[in-house]
Amino acid sequence: RTVVCRHWLRDLCMKGSACEFLHQYDLSKMPLCRHGERCKISECPFRHISEANRLECVFYSQGFCIHGPFCRYKHV
Repeated sequence: RTVVCRHWLRDLCMKGSACEFLHQYDLSKMPLCRHGERCKISECPFRHISEANRLECVFYSQGFCIHGPFCRYKHV
């Protein structure tokens, strides 16, 4: 459990203690924001990193990513 649960942040996690994600508010372990540095949401709780520092998208490298420009990972 190294990343905070996105669903728990919105009180929507149905897994409870069986969830594989962290159920406590920890700024250093927040999930990545889908919008990255382009995020316009004031006080967004998610982490914002530059496009250059993102991990490469496995699906895009294999041919297609359903998330398109809103993917959390870098499309190379």
